[in-house]
Amino acid sequence: MGLRRATAADRGDLAALERACFGPDAWAGDAIDGALARAGGLGWLVGAPAGPVAYLLAAVLFEDAELLRVGVAPGERGRGHGDLLLQAFAAEAEARGATRLLLEVRADNTRAHALYARHGWEMEGRRRRYYADGCDALLFARRAAP
Repeated sequence: MGLRRATAADRGDLAALERACFGPDAWAGDAIDGALARAGGLGWLVGAPAGPVAYLLAAVLFEDAELLRVGVAPGERGRGHGDLLLQAFAAEAEARGATRLLLEVRADNTRAHALYARHGWEMEGRRRRYYADGCDALLFARRAAP
């Protein structure tokens, strides 16, 4: 499995992964483009012989780094792709001078909660009924490594 930076040329692969991971809640292609094109925007793909199987989109602005989207293809979950992506994100954020890493995640996504906890993230808040189906969003943060 190889980790590489995502670019605008990866829009099709990112959109396909987004649909596979999030179904009707998937971001549209223009949202993916916007995430990569925004100030401080960056992304990674984890590839397999058949093509990309996981991705992460983020933005680093000044002292804050925000994880915008992360997805692992359903058949590839539990194989360490999320760990690899979070490590790459944290390293890049810290290299760019971020002191705080942020994300939001569905309250019912306990598998993601466990992944983030393994990487030192802690829940810091909740947005009630944030998602279209009424599910809350949990806000997680962690300090960058000293």
